[in-house]
Amino acid sequence: MSRSNGEGTVYRRQDGRWTGAAYVLAPDGTRKRKAVYGKTRKEAFDKLAALQEKSRAGIAATPGRLTVRELFETWMRDVQEARLSPATFQTYEGYIRNHLVPLLGAKRLGQLTAADVRAFLTIKTREGKGAATVKQMHAILRSALQHAVREDLVPRNVAKLVVVPTPPKQDVEPLTPEEARTLLKTAQGTSWEALWTLYLGVVGHDVVDAGVEA
Repeated sequence: MSRSNGEGTVYRRQDGRWTGAAYVLAPDGTRKRKAVYGKTRKEAFDKLAALQEKSRAGIAATPGRLTVRELFETWMRDVQEARLSPATFQTYEGYIRNHLVPLLGAKRLGQLTAADVRAFLTIKTREGKGAATVKQMHAILRSALQHAVREDLVPRNVAKLVVVPTPPKQDVEPLTPEEARTLLKTAQGTSWEALWTLYLGVVGHDVVDAGVEA
């Protein structure tokens, strides 16, 4: 359903929800595109009409009551579950549940600032989390917030304003064939045998063959 004369549109999303969107008065005095959502066409239409009525009365649209935790929930369910492998999805979910939500989840999405993101990353670094782990948490938050920008839930992605240093690359010296054979002999009969055999098989079949024959 569309509305004439630039009054906004109501349409159905791929996930089945209905969205109403229009340009309305923002707190800074400009007009910005704002979206509302509903389970039915009528619900979305009515919400959009109420929003536009307030705008015509000079009442600016304020950020919604959606929290960061609720954003993560909908983003993971509606976007990432179908996109990610089960293992990667589980990794994301673990970072969100154990780290991001406890510190940022209660924040209103529209009130989240770059300073909040920076403080979160500082806390995780002080807790002893490695640089690569901190960078991964930042990447997950940044991706979720970019989804919020596309959905017109927030005007900008504050996580993009925070720069996370790239973890330095570490030079790894490969095992010599003799070291590989020793490692495989030591691991034989233990729970680590399959893991090290697989790992060394990926690194070099000649090394594994030498170890198995030894």
